[in-house]
Amino acid sequence: MDKIKKFFEKKKTDKKFKGLGAGHSLTAESPSSSYSPNSYAPTHRVVPTASSQKAGQAALSRFDSAQQQKGQGQPLTAGQRAIRAQVRKELEASSSKPDVVKEELLEAPPASQGVYFICPLCDAVSLPKSEIQDHLEECIFTQGTEDPALGCINMIYTLHHTAPKPEVCIEVLCRYLGNLIDHPGDPRFLRIRLANKAFQERVIPVPGAPEILEMLGYQKTTDQSDGEEYYEISAEDAAKLDRLKDVKTKLETTKPLRPKLDRCLKVLAPSSSQSASTFERLPDGFYNLTIEDIRKEQSRKSELAEQQFQLRTKAMREKDEIREIRKYKYCSIRVKFPDGFLIQGTFGTKERVSSLFEFVRVQLVNSWQPFQLLSTSGDVIGEDGEATLEDVRLVPATVVIFRFEPTLVAEMASQGVTVGDSGILRPDVLARAQ
Repeated sequence: MDKIKKFFEKKKTDKKFKGLGAGHSLTAESPSSSYSPNSYAPTHRVVPTASSQKAGQAALSRFDSAQQQKGQGQPLTAGQRAIRAQVRKELEASSSKPDVVKEELLEAPPASQGVYFICPLCDAVSLPKSEIQDHLEECIFTQGTEDPALGCINMIYTLHHTAPKPEVCIEVLCRYLGNLIDHPGDPRFLRIRLANKAFQERVIPVPGAPEILEMLGYQKTTDQSDGEEYYEISAEDAAKLDRLKDVKTKLETTKPLRPKLDRCLKVLAPSSSQSASTFERLPDGFYNLTIEDIRKEQSRKSELAEQQFQLRTKAMREKDEIREIRKYKYCSIRVKFPDGFLIQGTFGTKERVSSLFEFVRVQLVNSWQPFQLLSTSGDVIGEDGEATLEDVRLVPATVVIFRFEPTLVAEMASQGVTVGDSGILRPDVLARAQ
């Protein structure tokens, strides 16, 4: 057992050092570090110096004069207005508090920053897909120092990405332990031939599988009579039936660890300059494109050029629409409420529509009150059934309308009560409004 704990300690340490990147001499300049978005990491913003403020004022003046000469009354674009407003805001804030360092805590990242996932073990870290796997491995190694059996099983499920499937390995290990439990003391089941084909193909290549056998007491031995190598467990270790049963139960009941998609909740106030239907540019993580997909996309564009000169049926147009939708792995959905507030969340396109309703429900003051979600065309979106977000065309970026169930509204009105008059969204959700 101590040997396995040391194994996990070493794995954990190696993983931490690996994450620190390449080493460098203490006398050399420190390597520049790249920014990695973390939804829960505080960032410090330093107020500009006096010279920076003057430079900003000059830039703003040049910007205004350039627009006057160029536009002659032509209205500014939304991007230009946003830039000018931000510059003014920065200058006013810095002039009022010239020596104050402002600390900002980044909340859940908006969809425009990419797709994020939550670690299923620590449940408090949100990272992009490129980083979540490394973090999960480190959590598994930490878990292994406390519960070696569970750590090994999670290694089997999480760290093995090639054939055989983890379930096949688990099945073989359960068979080995089942033989020891069902036939205590039988020498036939005390050792496993190392050259056994099933053992070589289904156990040895899988990270965590040899370790769980060693944790139970198996050791490599060589039969002096024929020189054959075995994994062998002593009769004393094989007699510890309670431990064998406990590990076998964990093998049978433990489920694979899957990083959970972070909804990246974003709340927009009614006074927000950003309209309900104006989404940021979707990041690359929302797409599901391979090299072959890119070739097909180029071919599709050629087809579209030809189709402009063809008459197309409704079925043909729907087929093209479905093909376009399936480019996406994730979607961003906004829900507009009667009081003007909007909430935005990130979803997998294959998730059921019920997941959208659950996302909305947990944000409400009174989650028990029935409600409906409507498309912008006024169609009611059904919550029940097997339909996915892709099936109901809520991909890749869509706005839906929230309204309370009409029967509830009528019933409450008959009692002189207006549904939602005490607020619709929870106060802590409203506090995140942008």
